[in-house]
Amino acid sequence: MTSITTTAGTYTITHRAENSALIDIILNSRTTIASGIPAADADEKIARHTELVASRKAVREAWEARGIIIVRDASDMPRAARMRHMNRVALYRTADEQLLDHYASIDEVPMPEPTTETVETADATVETVEVEAVRGTITDTQIATILDLIADGAHEEGGFYAGPTTEAGVRAMSRDDAATYITSLTGRY
Repeated sequence: MTSITTTAGTYTITHRAENSALIDIILNSRTTIASGIPAADADEKIARHTELVASRKAVREAWEARGIIIVRDASDMPRAARMRHMNRVALYRTADEQLLDHYASIDEVPMPEPTTETVETADATVETVEVEAVRGTITDTQIATILDLIADGAHEEGGFYAGPTTEAGVRAMSRDDAATYITSLTGRY
């Protein structure tokens, strides 16, 4: 058994049978990335998956910087349909919870257009005001659990609920949303 750590997490390579050339690749001891592939293809498979995780993370972070989150959008479907459409996502503006758009998967969500602002002032003095972060009904235990799972890269592996990935975003969650997010991040559904 071999382990390779990348920005996406720790990939474990296990042989399917003794003296076999076929292997399984598992990310963070939870998610199977590949099963029964030739050992010679392992490095390429891990590199492609790590790149995919990084590109998905970049898209999510770019939208979050604009106050818009990417969420799974299958909650109103019957269970069987939810399981078939697990990758379906939607963009929501967090300020007013307005639905902006639907996509078949996170891979189809485009990067937001860059915004540029020019601000002209009479003097160069800039005043910084610190704003206290909004605290939802989430418990301290839920905050710690979610932040640990995010640090482990669980949010990159999919799931049925795409919640916030920043500490401020997590602290603003409700207890119910946090419980749903933890279930999604752990894959126990």
